[in-house]
Amino acid sequence: MDSGSDVATIGLEILIVEDSPTQAEHLRHLLEENRFTVAVASNGKEGLEEAKRRKPTLIISDILMPVMDGYAFCKKVKSDDALKETPVVLLTSLSSPQDVVKGLECGADNFIRKPYDEKYLLARIRYILASRDLRKNEKMHAGVLIKVGGQTHIVTAERQQVLDLLISTYEQAVQINEDLSAREKELAEANQWLGGLYRIAKALNQATSEQQVAEKALERALELPGIQGGWISLKEGESGFRIASARGLPPALQVPGVFEGDCLCRRKLLSGELTQVVNIIECERLQKAKGDTRGLREHASVPLWIGDRTLGTMNLLGPLQGGMSDQRITILNGVGNQIGIALERARLHEHLESLVGERTVALTAEIAERMRAEEAIRTLNEELEQRVIERTAQLEATNKELEAFSYSVSHDLRAPLRAIDGFSRLVLEDHAAHLDAEGQRFLTTIRANTKRMGVLIDDLLAFSRLGRTALQKSIVDMTALAQSVVNDLRQESDRPVEVTIEPLTPALADSSMIRQVFTNLIANAFKFTRHQPHPAVTIACRHEGHEGLYSVEDNGVGFDMQYAHKLFGVFQRLHSQEEFEGTGVGLALVQRIIQRHGGRVWAEGRVNEGATIYFTITRVGKGPDG
Repeated sequence: MDSGSDVATIGLEILIVEDSPTQAEHLRHLLEENRFTVAVASNGKEGLEEAKRRKPTLIISDILMPVMDGYAFCKKVKSDDALKETPVVLLTSLSSPQDVVKGLECGADNFIRKPYDEKYLLARIRYILASRDLRKNEKMHAGVLIKVGGQTHIVTAERQQVLDLLISTYEQAVQINEDLSAREKELAEANQWLGGLYRIAKALNQATSEQQVAEKALERALELPGIQGGWISLKEGESGFRIASARGLPPALQVPGVFEGDCLCRRKLLSGELTQVVNIIECERLQKAKGDTRGLREHASVPLWIGDRTLGTMNLLGPLQGGMSDQRITILNGVGNQIGIALERARLHEHLESLVGERTVALTAEIAERMRAEEAIRTLNEELEQRVIERTAQLEATNKELEAFSYSVSHDLRAPLRAIDGFSRLVLEDHAAHLDAEGQRFLTTIRANTKRMGVLIDDLLAFSRLGRTALQKSIVDMTALAQSVVNDLRQESDRPVEVTIEPLTPALADSSMIRQVFTNLIANAFKFTRHQPHPAVTIACRHEGHEGLYSVEDNGVGFDMQYAHKLFGVFQRLHSQEEFEGTGVGLALVQRIIQRHGGRVWAEGRVNEGATIYFTITRVGKGPDG
C-alpha cells in the first residue's frame, strides 16, 4: 500500500453488498486498509436502501444473494436517477457467457471473478474511479449484438461500459486460462509420476536379488520428475547400515567414507520415527561434505518397509524447494512398501538358492523347506484376512455405538425440551396479563425454538434408528404410495400446489422407509415452491436396466449446481432458515435409506428455475414405458 494511493482514496465511500458475513468482512478489511470508507449490506434490498440513504462512490456486489440477486440490484441502481452514475462492480464466477450478457443488460460497469486477487481488485477499483469523469463527459451509447447459446441479445449500453466489461471479462478469461494451464501442468507431472511408478513396479518384478532390487528401484526412481540423484541404505544388525546402491550423486558425495556414521534420517529410522516419507531440509551429509554439491541441500527419506519392519531408506536428491508435496509423499510411501516387499522376496529367493546349492543331495529336505515357506506365506495371508475381518467388525461396532449414542442423546433431550415448552406455555396462558409485549414475544420465541428443536430431534432419531432397523422388503405400489403422501401433505399445506403423478413402476423395497423418502422429497418440493405464483410438482419414473429411476421435480427456487455436493450432508442447507424452515437432515435421511436399498441419489437444479431429486431402486415387472 503506497502513500499516493492512500491520499487518492481518502473520503471515497464503497458500498459492499454481500450475503456472506465472512467474505464481506474480508473485503471490508481490505478496503479500509487502503483508506476507503466502507458500508456493508447483506442483500440487494438492503443495499438499495443503503445506497439511497447515503450515495456511495462505488458499489461492489455479489450476484448470488437471497431476497434480490446482484443483477436485479444493479438494474435497480441504474434505474434510479440519483444513483445511475454510481459504478457497480459484480463479483461472479464467470461460469457462462450469459454472465456477460446479464451484466450488460443490468448496466454493470465491471466484472471481478471470485475468488479474486486482492491486488487486481484494488487496481480495477482505482481504474473505475479514475475513469469516472471520462464516463460522465462521454455519454455515447452503443448497440451491441451478442449471440449466446443460439439466442441473439441486443444490448444498449454506454460505449465505455461495454469496453470496461469486455476488458474485465477478457482479463478474467486470461486468468482462467492460466489456471487451466497450471492444472494441465500438474496433470502432466502426475502422469509422469504414474508412469514412473509403473516402471518401478515392473523393474521390481524382474529383480531376483537384493542388489538388483536396489539398483533397479533407484534407477527407475531417478526417472521421476525433479529427482536428480539418490542412494539406498539397508540395515545391518541392530544399528549398522550399508549402501546398497547409489546413482546421480554430486561429486561431494562420491568421496570414500562419506556415508559412514549416523545422520538424521538413520537416527529417525533406528528410533522408529521414520514411518513415512520425511523431507530432510538440511542434509547433514551435504552440509559436512567437501567439494561440489551442485547446490543441493535437501532430500526426501523414503522408508523401505514390509509389515511392521523397516529394512532401510531410499534418499532422493533434487531441488525440492521445501520438500516433497503431500501427494508425492503418499505415492513414495507406496513405493517404499513395494521396494520392501521386493527386498524381502529377493532375500528369501537368495536364501532358497543357497539351500539348493548346499543340499543338492538332500532333495527331501529342500522340498520340506519350500513347503514351510509356502505355509508361512499361507499363514501370513490368513493373518491378513483375519485382521481385515477384525477391523471390519470394529468399524461396524463403532458405527452402532455412534448410532446408539445419537439415539440416547436425542431421547435425553426430549424431557428438558418438553419442560421448557410446557412451562413457557403455562406462563403464556396463566400469566399473560402480567407480561408486557416484549415478554410475551420472548416466550413465543422460546416455544417456537423448542418446537424446531423437537423436529430436529425427531429427524435425528429417525436417522439413528435407520442403521438399526432391518429392511422389510415387499412389492410396493409406488404410485399409490406417492399419492397417499401427497394427500397427507395437502392437508397441512396453506396453499394449493399442482401435483402430477405419472404411473410409477412398482418396486421391491421397505414400504415404510420409501414412504419416508417420498414424504421428505415432496414436502421439500411444496416448501421451495412457496413463492411461485403457480407452484407445480411432478413425480415420474423411467427404467435403467433392472432399476427404476424415480424423480420428484418442482418449479421452486432451485439451487446452484456448484453446491449440489452439499445437499445430502447432515445439517447442510443452501437456503436461509428464515426464508425456508428445515433441519438439514431430510435429504441425508433420504440418501441413507436409498443406499440401504442398494440405490443411488442425486440432484439437478438451476437458481429460480426449480430442482429435481432422482433416486434408483430395484423395480418389479414392467412400468409405463415398457
